[in-house]
Amino acid sequence: MKAHGFRTSVPLLVASLFFVSTIGCIDDENFQEAEANIEIAPTDQAPLDEMSEQGVVTITTAAVENDFVESGYPMSAISASLKIVLSNIEVADLIDLRDLPGGSFLDPSQACFDVSRTGLSVEFDFSGCTDYGLAGKITVAKKITGFLAGPIVITFKEGFAIKGVALDGSFGLTRIAGKKLTFNAFTAAVDGERGTPITVQYLDKDLTATALFDGKVKLSVLPPEVLFWGIASTSFEGVTSTLYVGGVSEDEVKTNVPPRDAVAYKIIPFDCYCPSRGVMSGNVTLDIGDVSFDLDDFTPDNGTDDYPPFDISVDIQSSYTATVRFKDCGLMKVMLHVEDETPIDFSVGIDVILQALETAHGKGLIPDDIFTQMKAIIAGFQGYAPALQITVGDLLNTISKALDQDFYVPFCAVNM
Repeated sequence: MKAHGFRTSVPLLVASLFFVSTIGCIDDENFQEAEANIEIAPTDQAPLDEMSEQGVVTITTAAVENDFVESGYPMSAISASLKIVLSNIEVADLIDLRDLPGGSFLDPSQACFDVSRTGLSVEFDFSGCTDYGLAGKITVAKKITGFLAGPIVITFKEGFAIKGVALDGSFGLTRIAGKKLTFNAFTAAVDGERGTPITVQYLDKDLTATALFDGKVKLSVLPPEVLFWGIASTSFEGVTSTLYVGGVSEDEVKTNVPPRDAVAYKIIPFDCYCPSRGVMSGNVTLDIGDVSFDLDDFTPDNGTDDYPPFDISVDIQSSYTATVRFKDCGLMKVMLHVEDETPIDFSVGIDVILQALETAHGKGLIPDDIFTQMKAIIAGFQGYAPALQITVGDLLNTISKALDQDFYVPFCAVNM
């Protein structure tokens, strides 16, 4: 069975979640007479509570779909790798940035890699960089088309990997007229033809995805950093997801001028592979598999918990926008755009609830006497489908826990 929530369109940005009776006295001489006037109904004839038509349930099991979880890897790994080569003085010379202050670039004493220059090509060999989580090679080459300079092509090859993420493919840069330090940036073929994806392999998980990027890169002198913004897409297990790098919408990330939230990598220190600021934004889908049903929430409140809760299997998907905001080196905060005070509403047939009750009873989770009473109350609603609700607070807490467990870049930490 598949149930869907119905939500309004009022937006709300939600950031990290840190969320008697009185008995009268009887005179002794009147006690016998008073006792004689009391009628006690047999226990098995006590009236049953009536089950109401709606109530709140809580999420027991849920998971964030992999399309968002995995979409954070490729651009983070690609951007961090580009930071390394673009902060090298040989590459600056190759792309005609000779007049930049030398102090803006990587201090050679920090480099664990070998750099060799042949004509219009610079090669990085990371064979000696095991301690820095690097392996393989990267080549940066200036292509010539006729009498004109073509794109700068950055190629990841020979098992290049950064902190457990292997890259195979090429990335192209073309200068934007009138903006010496800003380039069009795109995934490309080795000849610079745009549109060929980069293959991304997560070595620790033995998973492979492909990534495309269409955006901009800017080298900044003050402060010394590399800026990225644009649109990335990741294809993983047949699902393609879109990620806005440097903003939360296409309009924000398609300019030639860095947006306020452009993703920035500090050139120094060398071994910081995480953004120091900026955002990446994408769609999050939460799959809810089980909810906890408490009959106390569907019967009159008498101040006590009369009935033990039990799980009901459901199949609910709910989608939201998530923004990953970077801070310093190695910290990310996940924020969610959800709808204002609108729970997920869905219905479940009484037969499904009764079957879940039987299952819980069979597992010894519900005592026999209480089971009989609960079954009678729920069965009394037979023929109807009560309305179940999942609150916004429960939803946000669940998504936050799921992202905290699942969404990460191997070389960065998540701070909810």
